[in-house]
Amino acid sequence: RKAVEVKPKDPATYKNLAGYYNRQGQFEKTMAAFEQAAEVEPNNPEAWHTMATYYQDEAYKDSRLPPATRRDYTEKGLMDEDKALAINPDYAEAMIYKNILLRMKAPSEKDPAKQKQMYKEADDLQQKGADLLKKQQAAAAQGAAPKKGGGE
Repeated sequence: RKAVEVKPKDPATYKNLAGYYNRQGQFEKTMAAFEQAAEVEPNNPEAWHTMATYYQDEAYKDSRLPPATRRDYTEKGLMDEDKALAINPDYAEAMIYKNILLRMKAPSEKDPAKQKQMYKEADDLQQKGADLLKKQQAAAAQGAAPKKGGGE
């Protein structure tokens, strides 16, 4: 907390604080610290995506959560991924996590047409994210490959 006081414009201080709260099992404080980090750097898609991953993880793994809280965390995760994708529409990891969050939300949807639409969107995001990851990995591998015809 002292680091945040000393460097209130440094997102790393809030991320470190979030890590501390997370290790203590204080989820709400963890998320508040991540929210502050995202506010310091609102145009960083990774800041929003990170929050979405924590919401997804908590909603999925904590069986003690009431259904309403689980739905709330899923919604918050979806909103955070939407922010990340608004900043970077080609953010593959955000697409893949949004796919997961949509699949978590869909079973609670009462309208079968809306539920079907959520699963379709999830399928599309999963495929697009996977395709983008393959392209990124191929580009990285090509960049790391030794150049042909190099001199001695």
